[in-house]
Amino acid sequence: MAVSLQDLGQRLSFLLVAAAAVVLFLAGKAESEKMEDFRALVTDWTAPVLDVASRPVQMLRESFSQLDVYLSTTEENRLLREKVERLQSWQALALKLQQENREFRSLLNMHDVPPMPYLSARVIGDMGSPFVHTVLINAGKKHGVQKDMPVTGAEGLIGRIVSTGKQVSRVLLLSDLNSRVPVRLEANGYQSVLAGDNKRQPLLVYLPDRAQIKVGDRVVTSGHGGVFPPGIPVGVVSAVKHGQANVEVRVQTFVDEQRLSFVQILQFSDPEYPPGTVGEKKAGLNSRSEKDITPIAAESAGRAQLSFQ
Repeated sequence: MAVSLQDLGQRLSFLLVAAAAVVLFLAGKAESEKMEDFRALVTDWTAPVLDVASRPVQMLRESFSQLDVYLSTTEENRLLREKVERLQSWQALALKLQQENREFRSLLNMHDVPPMPYLSARVIGDMGSPFVHTVLINAGKKHGVQKDMPVTGAEGLIGRIVSTGKQVSRVLLLSDLNSRVPVRLEANGYQSVLAGDNKRQPLLVYLPDRAQIKVGDRVVTSGHGGVFPPGIPVGVVSAVKHGQANVEVRVQTFVDEQRLSFVQILQFSDPEYPPGTVGEKKAGLNSRSEKDITPIAAESAGRAQLSFQ
């Protein structure tokens, strides 16, 4: 009899729990909107408290951020001061060398290359291919452009004029297989020829035996041949590979041929500058009309001149 009462009690407990769960479920479902309103009310009450409690944390974060900015600014300021000191020392050395150079030129009675007029033009077409590296510019015979005139950019030499039309000319780039430019290495004075081979970095050929060349040496035009004036920046030595028979030297040009927009055509092949007379001052240079040497873009009212020393 006792066992039966125990079983009955367990069953009644289970039924009561199940009934309570059902009642709570139904009550919760019925009162869900009220509970949601209650939660929103509690959130509204606690939001100001949470906001006040979070302000110290936000202030601490802002303080750390400002401290980080201050420390980074202090470090940048220190680096800038060091750079300024180095530049000032280099400036003093440059001024000293400039004065010495001026005195040596005076002793040698050396004549500088006279100012050289140029034409400005825009690149309007790319005739490049795996076998031909040229570009078209919107300047031709009508503007005074002649074959073999040197073409430069803001950083240095680009190439030379190979053909001219009435209003359009074609420029042979330094990387083209047919390009040959007499050059000189500034560090040691070695004479060489910059030869294109349809690669982005041309080669230096005809170098002296056992030439001491290192990466970073600057390359400029030598002026030999009467096509290019001396001293035009060309590029820097980018690679030196020693082989069994010879040395392969590559040059990274200063001008990126893939990003040409505007060029300058030096009037070096002008009749007043015949080949072989570079450095001689021609009579009547200053009397040339502005019409002959005014840039195509007409960005300057006077005669455009460019000096390479």
